[in-house]
Amino acid sequence: MIVATAKWAWGLVAGQGRWLLLLAVAAAAATLYAWGAHVRAERDGLIAWADRTCAATAVPFAASAVDPATPVGTVLVYPRGTRCEAEIRALVAFRHDAAISTARLLADAIAEQDAKRTRDVATAARAARDARAAATIMENANAKVGPDDRVGRDWFDALNRTAGLRDAAR
Repeated sequence: MIVATAKWAWGLVAGQGRWLLLLAVAAAAATLYAWGAHVRAERDGLIAWADRTCAATAVPFAASAVDPATPVGTVLVYPRGTRCEAEIRALVAFRHDAAISTARLLADAIAEQDAKRTRDVATAARAARDARAAATIMENANAKVGPDDRVGRDWFDALNRTAGLRDAAR
């Protein structure tokens, strides 16, 4: 059955070689046309994207013959997209430099804050040590007070140290 069907199909095709060749060429042309339409649509989409991107940088994507940065009368020809690409590269470099500068500033601020915290801890430890020493000196000065409750210059100096004041001038 399969062999008979194949022979019948070959009989239909055998005498039509030119038509089959024409059909194959038409199929190839239709495929190329469809592929070309897809490529054109993709190209148009990319050009539209480039126009939008370049519009965001305030530099046109289209080819230009005048550069606003040059003196009047100077004519420079820029191919399509070159000025926009240069502007985008400059913006990317700026963003990169800004990120590095920001990171450096933050690192410096953190280091400064850490140094201040270290100094504050050392100052607090020194103040606590001095307060303990002043309290001990005051206790010793209180122990030296006689039975008549009369105090002298040393007792007042110890009291000033306990209050965080300096000794009286002599």
